[in-house]
Amino acid sequence: MYNYIFYTVYRYNIKDGKTFARINASIVVGVAFASHFSLLFVLLKTAFPDVFRNILPSLNRAVGAIFFVALFGLIYIYYNSRRLRKIILKRGEIIIPVGLESDVLKVVLILFIPIFASMIIGWDRGSN
Repeated sequence: MYNYIFYTVYRYNIKDGKTFARINASIVVGVAFASHFSLLFVLLKTAFPDVFRNILPSLNRAVGAIFFVALFGLIYIYYNSRRLRKIILKRGEIIIPVGLESDVLKVVLILFIPIFASMIIGWDRGSN
Protein backbone atom coordinates (compact mmCIF):
# COMPACT_ATOMS: atom_id res chain seq x y z
CA MET A 1 0.00 0.00 0.00
CA TYR A 2 2.80 2.44 0.83
CA ASN A 3 4.56 1.57 -2.43
CA TYR A 4 1.32 2.36 -4.25
CA ILE A 5 1.07 5.73 -2.50
CA PHE A 6 4.72 6.48 -3.24
CA TYR A 7 4.40 5.51 -6.89
CA THR A 8 1.20 7.52 -7.42
CA VAL A 9 2.59 10.70 -5.85
CA TYR A 10 5.95 10.21 -7.57
CA ARG A 11 4.27 9.75 -10.93
CA TYR A 12 2.09 12.80 -10.37
CA ASN A 13 5.11 15.02 -9.53
CA ILE A 14 7.71 13.64 -11.95
CA LYS A 15 7.24 16.62 -14.26
CA ASP A 16 8.83 18.83 -11.56
CA GLY A 17 11.98 16.73 -11.37
CA LYS A 18 12.98 13.37 -9.91
CA THR A 19 14.38 14.73 -6.65
CA PHE A 20 11.31 16.86 -5.90
CA ALA A 21 9.01 13.97 -6.80
CA ARG A 22 10.91 11.61 -4.49
CA ILE A 23 10.89 14.09 -1.58
CA ASN A 24 7.21 14.86 -2.03
CA ALA A 25 6.25 11.19 -2.31
CA SER A 26 8.30 10.38 0.81
CA ILE A 27 6.47 13.07 2.77
CA VAL A 28 3.07 11.77 1.68
CA VAL A 29 4.04 8.21 2.60
CA GLY A 30 5.22 9.50 6.00
CA VAL A 31 1.90 11.25 6.58
CA ALA A 32 0.05 8.07 5.58
CA PHE A 33 2.17 5.98 7.94
CA ALA A 34 1.66 8.47 10.78
CA SER A 35 -2.10 8.56 10.19
CA HIS A 36 -2.35 4.76 10.17
CA PHE A 37 -0.22 4.51 13.31
CA SER A 38 -2.31 7.15 15.06
CA LEU A 39 -5.51 5.29 14.16
CA LEU A 40 -4.06 2.10 15.61
CA PHE A 41 -2.98 3.98 18.74
CA VAL A 42 -6.42 5.57 19.20
CA LEU A 43 -8.16 2.22 18.72
CA LEU A 44 -5.89 0.57 21.29
CA LYS A 45 -6.29 3.50 23.67
CA THR A 46 -10.08 3.24 23.35
CA ALA A 47 -10.09 -0.55 23.83
CA PHE A 48 -7.63 -0.52 26.76
CA PRO A 49 -7.94 2.86 28.51
CA ASP A 50 -6.15 1.79 31.71
CA VAL A 51 -3.04 0.65 29.88
CA PHE A 52 -2.68 3.74 27.69
CA ARG A 53 -3.77 6.41 30.20
CA ASN A 54 -0.33 7.89 30.91
CA ILE A 55 1.36 7.30 27.56
CA LEU A 56 2.23 10.57 25.88
CA PRO A 57 0.35 12.83 28.30
CA SER A 58 2.05 15.88 26.85
CA LEU A 59 4.41 15.89 23.92
CA ASN A 60 6.77 18.78 23.37
CA ARG A 61 6.30 20.24 19.89
CA ALA A 62 10.02 20.23 19.22
CA VAL A 63 10.21 16.51 19.99
CA GLY A 64 7.26 15.88 17.69
CA ALA A 65 8.83 17.93 14.90
CA ILE A 66 12.14 16.08 15.24
CA PHE A 67 10.27 12.76 15.16
CA PHE A 68 8.44 13.66 11.94
CA VAL A 69 11.55 15.01 10.23
CA ALA A 70 13.39 11.80 11.16
CA LEU A 71 10.44 9.71 9.91
CA PHE A 72 10.36 11.51 6.57
CA GLY A 73 14.14 11.22 6.26
CA LEU A 74 14.05 7.49 6.91
CA ILE A 75 11.29 7.04 4.35
CA TYR A 76 13.29 9.11 1.82
CA ILE A 77 16.31 6.87 2.43
CA TYR A 78 14.14 3.75 2.22
CA TYR A 79 12.88 4.72 -1.23
CA ASN A 80 16.34 4.93 -2.78
CA SER A 81 16.97 4.79 -6.50
CA ARG A 82 17.31 0.98 -6.50
CA ARG A 83 13.96 0.47 -4.77
CA LEU A 84 12.39 3.13 -6.98
CA ARG A 85 13.53 1.24 -10.09
CA LYS A 86 11.92 -1.95 -8.73
CA ILE A 87 8.63 -0.14 -8.12
CA ILE A 88 8.70 1.42 -11.60
CA LEU A 89 9.43 -1.96 -13.20
CA LYS A 90 6.57 -3.54 -11.27
CA ARG A 91 4.03 -0.76 -11.87
CA GLY A 92 5.05 0.33 -15.35
CA GLU A 93 6.84 3.22 -16.98
CA ILE A 94 6.37 6.72 -15.61
CA ILE A 95 3.78 8.26 -17.85
CA ILE A 96 0.80 10.30 -16.83
CA PRO A 97 -2.20 8.24 -17.94
CA VAL A 98 -5.77 9.36 -18.25
CA GLY A 99 -6.82 7.63 -15.02
CA LEU A 100 -4.37 9.41 -12.74
CA GLU A 101 -7.16 11.32 -11.02
CA SER A 102 -8.69 8.08 -9.72
CA ASP A 103 -5.28 7.03 -8.35
CA VAL A 104 -4.90 10.38 -6.61
CA LEU A 105 -8.40 9.99 -5.16
CA LYS A 106 -7.47 6.56 -3.80
CA VAL A 107 -4.36 8.03 -2.16
CA VAL A 108 -6.38 10.85 -0.62
CA LEU A 109 -8.88 8.35 0.77
CA ILE A 110 -6.08 6.15 2.13
CA LEU A 111 -4.67 9.22 3.86
CA PHE A 112 -7.74 10.95 5.21
CA ILE A 113 -10.06 8.13 6.26
CA PRO A 114 -7.69 7.04 9.08
CA ILE A 115 -7.18 10.68 10.12
CA PHE A 116 -10.91 11.35 10.37
CA ALA A 117 -11.57 8.00 12.04
CA SER A 118 -8.91 8.63 14.70
CA MET A 119 -10.31 12.13 15.28
CA ILE A 120 -13.85 10.81 15.75
CA ILE A 121 -12.87 7.82 17.88
CA GLY A 122 -10.37 9.75 19.99
CA TRP A 123 -12.58 12.76 20.52
CA ASP A 124 -13.10 13.23 24.24
CA ARG A 125 -16.76 14.18 24.49
CA GLY A 126 -16.59 14.71 28.22
CA SER A 127 -18.77 13.08 30.80
CA ASN A 128 -21.33 15.48 32.22
